[in-house]
Amino acid sequence: MIKQNLVLTFFLVGLTLTACITKSQSNSSQSPLVSATNEIKCPQGITVKVDGEYIPITVPNPFQGFANPALRIQDDFFLVEINIEEVGFFELLDFDVNKLAPGIFEGDQFRLRLSYSPFSSGDCTNVNYHRESKLIVEKYMPTEQEFAGCFYGKLDCEGKVVEVNAAVYGIIF
Repeated sequence: MIKQNLVLTFFLVGLTLTACITKSQSNSSQSPLVSATNEIKCPQGITVKVDGEYIPITVPNPFQGFANPALRIQDDFFLVEINIEEVGFFELLDFDVNKLAPGIFEGDQFRLRLSYSPFSSGDCTNVNYHRESKLIVEKYMPTEQEFAGCFYGKLDCEGKVVEVNAAVYGIIF
C-alpha cells in the first residue's frame, strides 16, 4: 500500500512538472526553443518591442515589389532584410556565408541594424547587445538556396531599446 502511494505520488509530481514545462514553453513562443531532442524551433512571424512594450506591426510581403523578408548573398556575406512599416528597415548583416549551416550563431558573428526608424535619427545597432543577439538556422539547402530560421536581438536607438524576433524563410538570391 505504501509502495503504491509512493509510486502514485512520483507519477503525479512528474505529471505536474511536465505540465508546467509544457505551459512555460508554449508561453515563450517569442523566443526560439530547443526541444528535448535538441531540435531548434523558431517562432512563427515577427515581433517587435520598444522599451519592453510590444508594438503592433505589419510586414507587407512583398514591399514595393521587393521580397520581404529578402534573403541574399553579397560579397560572401549572408544578409536578411525586413521592412516593417511601423518600425523601419531591419537588416542582419556580415554573416560569413561559409558558416551558413544549421545551428545557433552568436551576435558577435553578425550585425543587426535598424534604419529609417521613427525611434532614431540615425541607424540603430546591436553593438552594445551582441550577447542578446542570435541567428538560428533551422534549414539551409545550398543547392536550392533554400533557407529557414530566425534571428533575434536588441538594438540601441538613441536610448530606446528595440527588440526584434523574426522568423525568416525563403530562397536566397
